[in-house]
Amino acid sequence: MIAIMSRLQNMVFVVLFMTIMGLLAWLSNRYPYEFDLTWGNRNSLTETSVRLVQQLDKPVKVTAFARDDNKSIRDLIEKIIGRYQRHKSDMKVEYLNPDLVPQLVSEHGITVDGELLVQYGKRQETTQNISEKSITQLLMRLSTETSRYVAFIQGHGERDLLGTANHDFGTFGQQLNNKGFNLQPLILATTQGIADNIQVLVIASPRTGYLPGELKLIAQYVDKGSNLLLMVDPDTGESLEPLLAALDIQRLPGVVVDATTRLLGISNPTFALAIDYPRHPVTESLHSQTIFPRASGLIAAEESDWRATSFIQTLPKSWTETDALLSGQQNITFDPETEEHAGPINIGYALERPIENIDDGKTVSQTQRIIVMGDSDFLSNSYIGNGQNQDLGTAILQWLSHNDAQIDIGIVSAPDAQLQITPPGALALLLVFIILLPLTLLGMGVVIWLKRRRR
Repeated sequence: MIAIMSRLQNMVFVVLFMTIMGLLAWLSNRYPYEFDLTWGNRNSLTETSVRLVQQLDKPVKVTAFARDDNKSIRDLIEKIIGRYQRHKSDMKVEYLNPDLVPQLVSEHGITVDGELLVQYGKRQETTQNISEKSITQLLMRLSTETSRYVAFIQGHGERDLLGTANHDFGTFGQQLNNKGFNLQPLILATTQGIADNIQVLVIASPRTGYLPGELKLIAQYVDKGSNLLLMVDPDTGESLEPLLAALDIQRLPGVVVDATTRLLGISNPTFALAIDYPRHPVTESLHSQTIFPRASGLIAAEESDWRATSFIQTLPKSWTETDALLSGQQNITFDPETEEHAGPINIGYALERPIENIDDGKTVSQTQRIIVMGDSDFLSNSYIGNGQNQDLGTAILQWLSHNDAQIDIGIVSAPDAQLQITPPGALALLLVFIILLPLTLLGMGVVIWLKRRRR
């Protein structure tokens, strides 16, 4: 009887134990709870990112263009996006093999395996940097409701940001629309002034000159502290010289040629490359080359009211050619006895100066931003897909529209990420774990074996 009761108790215990374990498993699946035991909670989102995610009232869709065999990238994406999904359940991730969806890759300008397309509401943006800082900043930009108006001057043969011709900027304009920019063509001859809500004015290499009245409107726009993107080519007329002079920028004579391009199989020497970029917010995300067909060299005045920063430079084996190409010669060489300048050649300048404006009777201090490029072909429909041309163009517009604010994510660096051992410490570890401990275990084994043998 006692044996039966004991067995019954054991069976009841097993049944209850299995039932409790099953309930706990069900509860953990239905109500998951995670906690981070790492130093500084470095495997969790920071408070800044959590607050931003909790303010998003629309679903977020992330499309990861990552190949099936690139497991490391997919694991990294799942790890980083998973941190956001813990705080936003309607944030979904879809993985696409870029080799199987070439139309989507071309439509969204995907160039890197593992690139992310993030969509929030009607806005979308891509990023190649899979990190909390990059994704949080991207979500901040997508959730900003303020419209950014970009006006581009038309009527003088300028490149059209909505055009489909090879020399136009239609592909680039579509990308800007996707990122929340509102593009507006502007004909100076039909306006009395440039509207105050225009955040960036684009002048894209006019083929015919501007009238004095039109130049006056542009000068008034610049004088009041507004932002400008000015692109000139070697064949751009001289009507923009007064504007360049006001910006303390001089255009060098000739066309930039680059001997390095022959090593890459480019036969046209007027294609210039930029690979190493001076430090600037515009070039912060660039990690590969950009290509500039038929560029003009630029030089900034040493003394100026503008703070000029060169952010695009050609390679050392480049120079400004003033004669050989025009006369049809085949062998092109640098001639120091002429007006030619040896590389590296500056073809992109970022200008800044403080501006004080009156807003509702109050003086508001701002920073005016202007970018002068010695080439406009790099953003045309024909060449925007080369290298990181598109990324450069996007970064330029983001910077000009003051949309480059870096959120202080405050990601904590673990103090124990690296183990540094001094030479005496390394010797001690060698003696203890490589010599002393194995000999001790061996000695203990021999002693135990001898004792058992004597029995």
